Amino acid sequence: MSKLRIGVIGIGYWGKKVLYEYHQLAKIRDDVELSAVCDINEERLREARNLYNIPVAMGNYKELLNEDCVDAVHICTPNETHYDICNEALAAGKHVLVEKPMTLKAREAFKLARLAEREGLVLLVGHIFRFNNAVKEARRLLESNSIGDVYCLEFRWTTLIPPIPERDIVFDLAPHPIDILNYLTDEWPTEVCCKARSFVRGERGLEEAAFIIQDMPDGELVSMMLSWVHPGEKERVVFVTGSDGQIRLDALSQRLSIIKENRIYEVPIEPNNTILEEINTFADCILNDNPLPSSGLIGAMTVMVLEALRRSIEERRSVPIMRG
Repeated sequence: MSKLRIGVIGIGYWGKKVLYEYHQLAKIRDDVELSAVCDINEERLREARNLYNIPVAMGNYKELLNEDCVDAVHICTPNETHYDICNEALAAGKHVLVEKPMTLKAREAFKLARLAEREGLVLLVGHIFRFNNAVKEARRLLESNSIGDVYCLEFRWTTLIPPIPERDIVFDLAPHPIDILNYLTDEWPTEVCCKARSFVRGERGLEEAAFIIQDMPDGELVSMMLSWVHPGEKERVVFVTGSDGQIRLDALSQRLSIIKENRIYEVPIEPNNTILEEINTFADCILNDNPLPSSGLIGAMTVMVLEALRRSIEERRSVPIMRG
C-alpha cells in the first residue's frame, strides 16, 4: 500500500475535530489521504466537503464501505452504532479506528477483536489518553519505581454540563479512567463497586454522577469520581500514591508533579496534540505494521469492566470481574 486512504464516518462534535486532524495529517504525510466522509446530516457533509475538498461525501456508511478509494475508516458515530458499523467495516476489509466505548456489550466487542485478527486488519480503539504525553510520563515514572510500591489511585473526571441525551455517565466517561488505569498498571480490576444517581433527569433517569471503587490484583485500591453536575473547572485528574511519594497528573493541561517528603517537584512535559498522535499512530500501525497501543482486546476488556459497573449499580453490590 503506497498511500493510506481514510474515510471518517460521523462528523458531529467529535467527528469534526477528527476530520480536521486528518486534513492536517495529510499535509505532513504524503502517504496518508483523507478520501471520504460520511454523515446523515447533509449540511455537515456539504460543509466538510467544501472545507477540505474531500473526493467522496455520502450519507450512507454502507455505500462508503463499498468504495475502493477507502482503505480504513474512523468511526465517530453514537455509541450504540459502533458494533454494527465496525463489524461491517471489518467484513468489508477495512482497517478501523473506533471511538470509545468500542461497543455497549463486551460479547460484541470480543467478536470484533476476533474478526479483526482473523482478517489481518488493524482494529484500534480510541482511548485518547494513551497518546497524552503527561499520561505516558506517569507510566514511565511508575515503571522506574519513582514512588515505590503503589498503594492507591484516584481519578476525578468532573464537569458541569447538561446531561447527554440517551447516555449514562458510566458508559460515557468511565472508559477513559478505566483505560488509563490499565495503561498505568498493566492490570484489570478483580472487583468493582459503583454507586450512581440521576439528579437532573429524575429518580429513574440515566445517571449524571457516579462513585466507583475497584480492587486490583496486587492489592492497590482505586477510586473514580464521575460527574456532570460539579461546577468549577473541568477536571481530568489522576493521583497515584505510593510508599515513597505521590504522582499528581492533570491530563487536560498535561502537567505532572511528584510529591516526596512534602515537597512538590514539577516534571517538565511538552504537551502534545493527542488526536493527531492517535491518528498518526493508526496510520503507522497499518502502513508499517507497528504494534497497537490500544487494541480491540483492550477495548473489549474495558467494556467488560463497564458492564460490571452497570451490574453493580443495578444489583447494589460489588461485582467480581476476574481473579488475579
